[in-house]
Amino acid sequence: MEAGINSLPIYARMLCDMVGLKFTMGGNTAYSTGGLINIPPVPPDNQEAKNLAFGMIMHESGHEADTDYESWPKEAVLARMANRLEDIRIEKRRCKRYPGAQKRLSDMVDGLMRTGYFGPPAEDQSPATLLGSAIYYGLRVDILGQEALSAWADEAIRLAKKVLPEMLVDDVMVIASRVEDVRTTQEVIDLAASILDLIEEEKDKQEEQAKNPPPQQSPQQQQGGQNGEEDEDDNQSAPSQGQGQGQSASEEDEDGQSQGAPGPSGNSQPSGSQVSGGSGSSGEEIDPEAAAKAIQSILDGEDDEAPVDAGQAAGKALDSIAQQNYSSSLILPTAKRANAAVGTNA
Repeated sequence: MEAGINSLPIYARMLCDMVGLKFTMGGNTAYSTGGLINIPPVPPDNQEAKNLAFGMIMHESGHEADTDYESWPKEAVLARMANRLEDIRIEKRRCKRYPGAQKRLSDMVDGLMRTGYFGPPAEDQSPATLLGSAIYYGLRVDILGQEALSAWADEAIRLAKKVLPEMLVDDVMVIASRVEDVRTTQEVIDLAASILDLIEEEKDKQEEQAKNPPPQQSPQQQQGGQNGEEDEDDNQSAPSQGQGQGQSASEEDEDGQSQGAPGPSGNSQPSGSQVSGGSGSSGEEIDPEAAAKAIQSILDGEDDEAPVDAGQAAGKALDSIAQQNYSSSLILPTAKRANAAVGTNA
């Protein structure tokens, strides 16, 4: 039974000992530095605070053990992208090493959703926020199994595809998913850089398409072509969107399947690097000039409010809980290391 007035510092100390960190409780902010984690005094029988504290300890211990801060990039946009990916990598390693880590981290995520430090995607959010949320929430669902974020991840992807080329979003997600197999912080940084390179290439394509738009058929021409096909064979259906009109039999394999280029999961380049332009999730074509501006705003880091680091978010949530439950006039004691011998009736 984890309820009890002394249980939070005792259990937090035990968890820190397990992952090789020191634990203190005091002051007015939560932080992690130099192998030590501190949290402010919070109601000791508050289960939400426990979940956030335990998750923060598990998360931050991953950074302490596995993140190479010496190689961390100074460029802000690259650093934010790398931080999102590094969060996934270090939590995956925690889950492999400690059997209880997955539950601790999932409980932390649930608490961040309830307290508002993780928020749902919305129509009025910037392209950078939507794409960042799609990456961060999507990887937490797909790689870490944090299913509570599933609906938000799907919505972030859907909304991102309304302002960005659909293939770009898909290809970014495919590349980001490779974080599951990387081993070092430097490999994470390289992966983040490759995502930004892909985004930069797509911006150039959209700008080029805006300057030199392809010729468009008039509605009458499109209707005339369709009527002509129907007259040729009333029983033959129109080709699907993935198959060009007038495709010859030689363009299909022996099983009748198209021999088009493989998609993002194949060995070829990502599909976004093969096709200019793109349509949103609604199937409507995105204006190339608007798409280029949206993509440039991502590269500029404009209004990126998507989550970056779960440990920092958990710390802020703990600070808020402490402020809500303690008088501002209360003088808090200097942080002291919790004594494991106290409160054995937890």
